[in-house]
Amino acid sequence: MGDEWEHNPQPEPGTGQPNQDEVDKRLEDIKRSVTQGANEAQQRIKRVIDKASGYWQQAQTVPTQRQASNEEEQRIRQLANMWSSENWRIARELGSYMDLVSWSIDEVWEVTLQTRWESRSMETVTEPYTGRPLGKAHPFLPVWDYELPVVTGLKGPATHTRLEGLDEVVACTDCNGTGRALCATCAGRGWCVCP
Repeated sequence: MGDEWEHNPQPEPGTGQPNQDEVDKRLEDIKRSVTQGANEAQQRIKRVIDKASGYWQQAQTVPTQRQASNEEEQRIRQLANMWSSENWRIARELGSYMDLVSWSIDEVWEVTLQTRWESRSMETVTEPYTGRPLGKAHPFLPVWDYELPVVTGLKGPATHTRLEGLDEVVACTDCNGTGRALCATCAGRGWCVCP
């Protein structure tokens, strides 16, 4: 409001103050603007209160349960109730209170897709030598290059397959192939059977 005087810079001659008629006119304009803004604010507040009152009345009215007129309608209401009981964002017992406008019967197909997959990995296993003869040596191949038994069914069991031609006989590093290892509990003063 202090900026209002700058819109009318014509002071009254000899006083340095604005003309009284100009001041009155300016005050009248300000009064009209304030009154108009207050009326608009009052109308907006009234609309908000009316809307809130409508929502309040809707919340206070108790919905009436609808009765199914036939078997299809009863089934639809049961399905809607099951769905609404599992979803916390939906009103409970939705099927009991909703209005059914129309429904139709269509075929529904349920399709299930299952995929069979296989994973392979190589691991080196060390075991005592039992005297079994070694097969002809073969080169070490990538894991998917080996022919393995066919898996039947979608979920085959985990299996371990010995690959022929990759066996290797080496001396045990603990007993150097003698079958006797130093005893760990007596600091090497005795012997024990090497596993």
